[in-house]
Amino acid sequence: MNKNFIEITRDNLSNFLSAPKILVVFGSMGCGACKRIKPKLKNVSDLIPIAYVDVQSSPRSVLLYPNTIEEVPTIAYFERGYYKARINLETLWFDIEKIVKNEYL
Repeated sequence: MNKNFIEITRDNLSNFLSAPKILVVFGSMGCGACKRIKPKLKNVSDLIPIAYVDVQSSPRSVLLYPNTIEEVPTIAYFERGYYKARINLETLWFDIEKIVKNEYL
């Protein structure tokens, strides 16, 4: 498994947010879209670190998202500990490319 794909199991997302860039996927075990997207995210995590947070087992980590998580997956982009944007699932791959090239936002 790629070391840049982190599955948060100890409710410790805050330990990883100091990265220059990181995508955080807030999902759940019962989410079909989350299950489908996870292998693809693992494949691109060599380009940008990605953390996967199960919203049911990591309540403190969920609080680091500045809004209420109304649907899963919710994908957030952080830079050096600061929330920058919510990433739309429909434009995810395009947005990852922009983030990697420093052309996002």
